[in-house]
Amino acid sequence: MTTLSRIVLKCSALLVVLFLLYIALIREDSVPGIIFLSRSDDDKSNISIAIPSHPVKQELEHNSSSIADSSNDVDYSNDVDSSNDVDSSNDVDSSNDVDSSNDVDSSNDVDSSNDVDSSNDVDSSNDVDSSNSTESSSIIERGKTIVETRMKNLRDSCAQLNYPDFGMCNMYAMPKAHVTWMPVFKAGSTTWKKFFIDLELSPDHIEPGEDPYHLNYLKVFRVECTDKIKIKKNQKKRVFKTEPRGNLRFTVVRHPMARLVSHYYRTKNNPIEVAHQWVPWVGEAITKPRSKTHHLTKEQREQFLAEVMEYFEAVKYQKPFERSSEENPFLNPPYPTFSEMINFILQHGKLKNGHWAPAAVWTDACQNDIDYVVQLENDAVEAPYILQQLKLANHTELYKSKANTSGANSSASQDNIKGLLGELTLTQRTALHEFYALDYELFGYEPINV
Repeated sequence: MTTLSRIVLKCSALLVVLFLLYIALIREDSVPGIIFLSRSDDDKSNISIAIPSHPVKQELEHNSSSIADSSNDVDYSNDVDSSNDVDSSNDVDSSNDVDSSNDVDSSNDVDSSNDVDSSNDVDSSNDVDSSNSTESSSIIERGKTIVETRMKNLRDSCAQLNYPDFGMCNMYAMPKAHVTWMPVFKAGSTTWKKFFIDLELSPDHIEPGEDPYHLNYLKVFRVECTDKIKIKKNQKKRVFKTEPRGNLRFTVVRHPMARLVSHYYRTKNNPIEVAHQWVPWVGEAITKPRSKTHHLTKEQREQFLAEVMEYFEAVKYQKPFERSSEENPFLNPPYPTFSEMINFILQHGKLKNGHWAPAAVWTDACQNDIDYVVQLENDAVEAPYILQQLKLANHTELYKSKANTSGANSSASQDNIKGLLGELTLTQRTALHEFYALDYELFGYEPINV
């Protein structure tokens, strides 16, 4: 082949190539919506997408926004649907498999939200604890205000009365608690008695068949009144050898009429108590007035008394008892009426029995210089404060377990008190007010009007 022929052949081939390239360029420009992808060999996750203006772009943007909205949805229960949206986007590009991994992240988001809820639960419990603590502090502050006001009134009143001295020292110095308890009967004394017995004594102190909470178990801690230590004239607080000098003294008081009514119902509803109290006071409270009312002869009185003793013997040993007649006035009823009890109390003075003796007298409040006086009626507010002051707050649950929670069901309810006081004469009520005048003065109680 000649040289010229070779040149013509090469030029022809070149023209064919150029023509094919031209045809290819024309076809490329004529196809709308082509997506050009470029991927780095070094970083295969680096994907760039260019979408020309075309309805296809709007569809892709719509799908993309749907996926985004789905992933931002607070309710992750639709994660399955969300993943389906991602799967549909795979029609566009398999590189969106990376987005499908976000489903895992989404599930983690759910766990994360649960973690937040869990932490909120903790915060909620902390809020409850904080609320309880705040409420407890509020109660203690209220108790503090009430008790401090009462103690100021007590000391001011004692000074004005020149510290009357009744020579009483009904005290129990508790060695473990480091406090001195001054019990006033029918004023929460049973609660504190049980509290201190459990706190101070081991279980083996109980004698077989005996009441485990009898006050006699605490007699080893009783302060001896004869062991007074001489004090200066201007020092009003008594000091006793058998009482540690650092002990705080406290007592619990109650409205005097509530104490009387409580004692009355205890006697009325408990025949064994009547039997035990027959010699100290019940026998005299019943027999004297009823003998006069029924004009009994000496023989009749002795006969009826013998029958009363048989009745109490039967009660004590739970034996059957039959009356010889219905005419025995000492068994109709077999306990003192409220009026009979009041008359006996007024006739025999303030020191006959601790169940009705004025609290101010029984505790000798002025001479013994009590540190804290609690009102039983306000126990819910004052007891927490007193337990704190006595450094017994860590035994609060023990105290609560011993507390009498009868509340409105108590025999000494306002209705019962007013009902029984209404049975008394005006003379009796006036005498009772005078009898308990010191309790009203020192402890801030008011007489109950009928």
